[in-house]
Amino acid sequence: MIKLIIKLYKIISILVFLLLLLGFSSKADSDYEPNTLIVKLKASKSLIRSQSNIHSYHQKMGVKELILVPVGKNGVKSASFGNQTYVLKFKSNRDMQVMAENYKAQSWVVSAEPNYYVYAHGFNDPGYESQDYLRTGRIKSVFDIPERNRVIVAVADTGIDYNHEDIEANIFLNTQEQNNNQDDDGNGYVDDVKGYNFYGFSLNSAHNDPIDEFGHGTHLAGIIGAKSNNGLGIAGINTKAQLLNVCFLNRFGRGNQVDAAAAITYAVDMGAKIINCSWGYSKKTSVLEDAINYAQDNNVVVVASTGNDSQQTFNYPAAFDSVIAVSAITNSNKRASYASFGGHVDFAAPGTDVYSLKPGNSYRELTGTSQSAAVVTGIIARVLSYNPDLTPAQIKALLIDSADDVMTSGRDIYTGYGVINTTSLKDNLGIVDGAQTSDRVPVQTAGSVVPELKEVLNFPNPCRSQGTTFGFITNKAGEVVVRIFDMRGQLKKTLETSVVDGDRYNTVFWDCYDDANTIIDNGTYFYIIEYKTSEKTLTARGRLSVLR
Repeated sequence: MIKLIIKLYKIISILVFLLLLLGFSSKADSDYEPNTLIVKLKASKSLIRSQSNIHSYHQKMGVKELILVPVGKNGVKSASFGNQTYVLKFKSNRDMQVMAENYKAQSWVVSAEPNYYVYAHGFNDPGYESQDYLRTGRIKSVFDIPERNRVIVAVADTGIDYNHEDIEANIFLNTQEQNNNQDDDGNGYVDDVKGYNFYGFSLNSAHNDPIDEFGHGTHLAGIIGAKSNNGLGIAGINTKAQLLNVCFLNRFGRGNQVDAAAAITYAVDMGAKIINCSWGYSKKTSVLEDAINYAQDNNVVVVASTGNDSQQTFNYPAAFDSVIAVSAITNSNKRASYASFGGHVDFAAPGTDVYSLKPGNSYRELTGTSQSAAVVTGIIARVLSYNPDLTPAQIKALLIDSADDVMTSGRDIYTGYGVINTTSLKDNLGIVDGAQTSDRVPVQTAGSVVPELKEVLNFPNPCRSQGTTFGFITNKAGEVVVRIFDMRGQLKKTLETSVVDGDRYNTVFWDCYDDANTIIDNGTYFYIIEYKTSEKTLTARGRLSVLR
């Protein structure tokens, strides 16, 4: 009898071990998608010969479906084997942490991770009287930055109410696509005329209608780019923004990191210059990081909120190095107690009782770092509308130089470099009072265009090791000379270029060396830009600093 009991005990022990090996679990997964695993394969020619063995391993582990994740250059249309990321869906309830360890032990796997959830960063609806957050002392000058170009801004969130009266005209439309159940533009997504809904992508259930069923994304879109001067509602910060509607969070504000990665990659491929990410989670996956890196590699600015748990929390994507992480301040320009904080915080922006859009042609106030991130996204969109040639690194440097401290001098863990002062931002962009937008029709006399020198820019200012650029608009062929003087009036550098006919934006680069090819000393300098045509000569003046 004792021998029989011992034998049964050994059998049960073996069964328990096998169950653990295969990753079966009776508990519900709380922070990741059940029965799905993100697996990235190595790039190797030898793997092509091992596909049958890999397939056999998937079968052994109970995989019922593999879904290619369109991250970076791999994309949905990629046919090459290796160096690809897949979502593995399993036949029955299993512990994804255990399964991840099983897959990481395989020689052909780079990484294996659960598909963690992300959440729209919480907000509330206090119901106070609406207030114009753009009238605060630091923000109001944003409207003095001319809108010269339309910028595609992706709102990767719960979708946008693209029928809303105050934003419908600024929704990005994919003119290469038609609603005909075909992928007309060949980007891998059918009928993505008004954006795409990636919620459920990792479960093979994404679709082409990114309508907002939660309200979060619509509110953010209004802050960034609601239409102005239309007699309705509010004015967005970048009133000519083209809002790319990329939905991946559901009607409860929840999604997962695979769907987020697909949404970010799609936004990059569709030409977005900025992606607003007002969501996150304290755990990260390599697939989300790959998507963020893909955006960075394509010179796309990613802005993310830090979260609203009042604690030192590193939420992702905000905590990724290349992302601009935004915390919140109150209406009295104090640190918002609800905002998450940490060493990754770059800036703070108004986030309390922010008045914006609500689905169904309505409006409301909401509070959170989500709204703060949208404010910064709108400011960056305005800057890129004025000068589309700025890189993400240049934009961040410009914002740092334009930020006012909120708490301690310098960067702190609560508000980063501080709050962006749009008056300083305007000055650092070299915008003079009364600068005109590109909508202005040039004055014409006797059938000829009167020469104009407009929107003079010098950035970055101060000039550091990367040099600086002078930018300006001319409308007629001529010669331009830029002369830089020290404060004693001594000429230090002369730069020359030619410009052609038409209302064009021109740039002249200076490496901050003088005419003798010697590094310029630190200090303040002034410059004169002389624009000479066959009819007249125009000049503009400005100051810059050199700080190495």
